Amino acid sequence: MTVPVLVRPVQPGLDDARPAARPGPPGRRGARQRRRAAEQADRRAAARAELHGIRDVLVEARALLGRGWVQGTWYAPQPLAAGSAPAEGRAGGQPSACLVGAVVLAAGGRAAVRGQRTQRSLDLLWHTLHRATDPGPVRWCPAPALRTLQVQDLTRWNDTSGRTVEEVRALLDAAIGRVNRELQVSVAR
Repeated sequence: MTVPVLVRPVQPGLDDARPAARPGPPGRRGARQRRRAAEQADRRAAARAELHGIRDVLVEARALLGRGWVQGTWYAPQPLAAGSAPAEGRAGGQPSACLVGAVVLAAGGRAAVRGQRTQRSLDLLWHTLHRATDPGPVRWCPAPALRTLQVQDLTRWNDTSGRTVEEVRALLDAAIGRVNRELQVSVAR
């Protein structure tokens, strides 16, 4: 099957008079400008990909909390219903988790605790919790000791008596909203 393609007729003299589009200044200066522009585009693409990964972790953590939420521990196995088989070969069913535990599970489990997606997701949650009115940038790379304190703070916040799963989900929703806004801003740049 052939598909007809419309082609603009060539008009001698008119098409030749148009200057060719130049990618930038010639020489070393132009090459440096093009290289810097390409590097900047690569950095923006990497940042967007990371934000998408963080959003995926937070969305999955929210879904995990819908299956079971706990206080006082990161994970707690849920008892199996009568006659059901263990999920994915575990001794119990899908574990219940606290806020931090849900993020860790969503990012890949205990093996991913020190991974960048896990750490940055927790950084965003802490920033969303404590800097809700501050539209400033998230501190993505706090010192290890500070990051440990922030994770402990999130754990304490989750374990506060009277805390509800709805409040924990609201925090995750706020963090997801912040990532979505950041993604929209990065598209506009």
